[in-house]
Amino acid sequence: MALELPQSIFLHAAKTGGTWVRAAVTAAGITASELGGFHSGPVPNPTNKLVFTFVRNPMDWYISYWRCPYHRQRILEGKNVFLHDARTAKEATDFSAWVQRVAADTREIRCESQHLFSDYVRPAEFVGRAEQLVIDLCDVLQQAGEEFDQR
Repeated sequence: MALELPQSIFLHAAKTGGTWVRAAVTAAGITASELGGFHSGPVPNPTNKLVFTFVRNPMDWYISYWRCPYHRQRILEGKNVFLHDARTAKEATDFSAWVQRVAADTREIRCESQHLFSDYVRPAEFVGRAEQLVIDLCDVLQQAGEEFDQR
């Protein structure tokens, strides 16, 4: 989802702490509304608000993606549409089997790591790291001029 705040817009890349960001924004008393669909990429910004996003170490992102019950269940339903989705029931339950297949497909790794966050990073004026989510979120909210309770 893209989240519009009074002075900024947050682009939520999957598995980068965005659900926590959304809860933190609410807890900090910042009024926000959703723009576009969940994990939507770039959205119109006619007001020139500060656009920000978060990225994550790609290997940590892959581990988090595989562990997510939603994504692992997709193989059982025949809905493996992303390049990094599990392709077999074994891959859906065995991380080693899944990561060996992903790592063996160099085209897939190159394509995915190149495009993993690019739709979110390109329009962003601030790119934070999931590994220091709290610090970077406070920094960007201050840079944008958002009024919020930091406690």
